[in-house]
Amino acid sequence: MKLRFLSVLLGALIALQPAVGYAFIENAVIDKAALQKNALEMRANHASKHKALQKKRMARAMQGEACQNCATDGCCGCYVIRPCDFGLDRDTTYVISQPGKYTLQQDVVFFPADEFTPAILILSDNVTLDLCEHTLSQGNDTPNAYGVQIGQGYFYEDPDFVLKNIEVENGNIVDFTAIGVFCYNGSFDEPTAQVAFEDLRFHDLNILECGSSPSNDFASGIDLDSSADDTLYDLDLPVAYKNVIIADCNINSCLGNGAVNVYTGDDVVIRNTNANDLLNTETVYYTFAYYPTCRNLVMSNCQGNNVRQLDLSREQCGGLESQSCVNAYVSNCQFNDAFGEASVIVNSNTSNGINHVYENCQFNNARGGAEAGVVAGVHMSDGSGQETSGNGMKFINCQFNGTTGSAEATSKDPICGFLAITLKNIVFEDCQACNIHTDGLVNPVYGFLVATFPSDPAYPFGNNRNITFSNCVASDVRGNTDCAGIAVPVINDNHTGTQGEQLNMVIENCIVEHIYSPATQYRVAGIEESLFVRENGESQFPIMRNLYVRDCRVSDVHAGSGNPLSAGILVESVLNPVLENNSVSDCDVGVLFTGTNDIIPNAFQLAASFADATATPPLFIDIDAPVGLSQFESFENKTRHVTVQVLVPDDVDSRHDFLFPTNADLTAQGWESGDRVVYKTDGGLTIPGLVNGGTYYAIVYSPGFTKRGLVQNNNVTNCLVAGYKDDRCPTKSAWINNMALLNGTKPSHLANFAIKWPNKPQVDKGTLGEYPKHPNKNFNTSLIYAKKEHKHHSGKS
Repeated sequence: MKLRFLSVLLGALIALQPAVGYAFIENAVIDKAALQKNALEMRANHASKHKALQKKRMARAMQGEACQNCATDGCCGCYVIRPCDFGLDRDTTYVISQPGKYTLQQDVVFFPADEFTPAILILSDNVTLDLCEHTLSQGNDTPNAYGVQIGQGYFYEDPDFVLKNIEVENGNIVDFTAIGVFCYNGSFDEPTAQVAFEDLRFHDLNILECGSSPSNDFASGIDLDSSADDTLYDLDLPVAYKNVIIADCNINSCLGNGAVNVYTGDDVVIRNTNANDLLNTETVYYTFAYYPTCRNLVMSNCQGNNVRQLDLSREQCGGLESQSCVNAYVSNCQFNDAFGEASVIVNSNTSNGINHVYENCQFNNARGGAEAGVVAGVHMSDGSGQETSGNGMKFINCQFNGTTGSAEATSKDPICGFLAITLKNIVFEDCQACNIHTDGLVNPVYGFLVATFPSDPAYPFGNNRNITFSNCVASDVRGNTDCAGIAVPVINDNHTGTQGEQLNMVIENCIVEHIYSPATQYRVAGIEESLFVRENGESQFPIMRNLYVRDCRVSDVHAGSGNPLSAGILVESVLNPVLENNSVSDCDVGVLFTGTNDIIPNAFQLAASFADATATPPLFIDIDAPVGLSQFESFENKTRHVTVQVLVPDDVDSRHDFLFPTNADLTAQGWESGDRVVYKTDGGLTIPGLVNGGTYYAIVYSPGFTKRGLVQNNNVTNCLVAGYKDDRCPTKSAWINNMALLNGTKPSHLANFAIKWPNKPQVDKGTLGEYPKHPNKNFNTSLIYAKKEHKHHSGKS
């Protein structure tokens, strides 16, 4: 049994190597078992309190039968519910036990004497409850009271008692201390039959100021709850609710964990509904205006604004929590102004969703307090042990603007317009992430951040694949550490030991401008694909391939003086990048290709064959640390003619199957994957999985510099350091038909080199006349003060 409170929180981005600005993103996974235990304990507490009260409550309900059985014409000619039907003291539940239409004759103030008491209890199929524009309210402060309850609730006598064709409409439900409209499906608890409530409709309702804080309920306005499995991508698993419509409702000023909850549903429609001004001051759960955990969800013209979570218990808050939904279409909705001190402040959490479309939606002005962690307009991530990952998301004409963090923040989590981790097939069309900033000294800041973070999920779930930005804008992004407009980085944290991948990033026809950080060591870029190397060095980096940046306009990107990783377009350790028809101006460096040849971590795995060692991903031998006293054992690299020692069992990492040398820098020794290695115990214990004297093949991980790139038809002007810069010498990319104009503090032909070489220039005065070799050399031009310095046509000067 799973609960919906399953999410991966993006953690800290902190500096690793100040000289080159390496950093990492570390996630914190919510303890799912603890959350499940909390939910079960909450229901158990409800049950223990309720048993002593249930007979007394039903006895009171029976006292009102003589009055409530009188049928007369109401506003629609139906069963009429009168104030006298709630008993002389207005503390008796009105029970609907047969089909029909029931109407409220006038306003009713209900005074429950006991906890867990509903004013109206529906226990029949085919019921319409019409409030006839009247108000049903609670008149005392008895806790955990409900306005309308459908079914037997948490304290069922028959767990498989479910209802069909229930409608609640046309009136006001106000001031109930638990929930305005409540239903619990107990059919998934045992589990028993696992059958659904069907055809529930709620419309033209004002459910106001219900709930309490703190609260154990998942929503205070309309709460359709269950303990069903939320693995909704498995179509063979049943759901708790089918065919639910919530329309034209105002569910505002609720207290507690939420306003609207459907867990779990199929064919759920929420339209023209407001769930604003939700407040929570203390909770162990999330705080979101909407909690639809559904297949086939449609939301339109809804609002979930101004959700506030003031508890410091490190949970999440926002407007829409649609994680784990399958097939969702959300249009013309607003989820703005989330604020809090929780670990994740997001206007929407769409984690683990499959096949979602968001069109014409706003996710603006998420604000983090001093104790907040991640702050973002939208957050998506995956957690350990999942059987699937988020896949197939499209955002059309959406806004992720105005995210801000506190100047007093101590968390090193990112401030973002949009944040996604390890997901696939995401498309952004005509979207904005603007005015993202913080005055805090520790938070990285991004307009769009879509990152690979292969933590615990099994390969290939720890990957990003097929991310497209089209006609998007990232502007006015400001922070004090890492800072970028559109960023698609990878982070080398793979607990399974299996190499992750990031493939097929496409950024086209986008505008990125006004990106600023005073940092001298962190990455500052308009558009970046980059590598964050973990501080502890315990896992390998993912592979980055196939970046395509086309027809983009990048301008005004600046970092602190001397920052080596500040550029309009930053490409780090990427294979096969293509940059075409881009215009970059007023940056530190226009286009920067960089990376590192360091072996990361300074450790190796072993393969049974050369083919296994050089495969993608490599196939390593599963090893374990022997039990015994520490001893040194040797691994002789026959290819490099060097021997390294490993302290066994201390430096045997069986989780990643890494062996950590105690006396050698593998980078300095020139180790490469496929090197032949002989293992010797030197008289000690044999490492399980290996054979003393056996020959193996090394697996090492070196990110490398960006290579096999094509940089073509780009224009770079007025950059402070250089127009184009490639830190790999000699370059392994092709530079064709590029223009460089007025680059360098004092523009010159040196600053205007189409490639800035770290040593002696390998081309003639910036013309690239000697590289690339024929027939690929063509038309790279360097201009200074509008004067043509050198031009090269087809290999002839």
